[in-house]
Amino acid sequence: YFGGQKAVLSPGIRYGLRMEGVFSRGDVNGDRRHNIGDPILILKHLVEGKPIVCRDAADVNDDGTLDTSDPLSLLLFLFVRGPQPPYPFPFWGTDVTSDVLDCGHFDLDNPR
Repeated sequence: YFGGQKAVLSPGIRYGLRMEGVFSRGDVNGDRRHNIGDPILILKHLVEGKPIVCRDAADVNDDGTLDTSDPLSLLLFLFVRGPQPPYPFPFWGTDVTSDVLDCGHFDLDNPR
């Protein structure tokens, strides 16, 4: 929601926006899609230390930590009809739970 209006961001459209602290849970690379690339990026972060712009987006189960349960939760949702990630999902919003994770900015015209 932006200015009280629901905003649906579509892939392939250039917005010229940089949004800090706004994310869709599970959309780790900020490409406005939930797909196999997202759990892979979480695993690369956990194993190789690859940076993640928005750690809140990677906290798929919203338990306040990043661990192997996050990519597993997303894989279950994507491929086995597991439970959907908590808010903000599937639209973009801010984290309503308090935790130590942060969310930098996504450049919506240049997803990672």
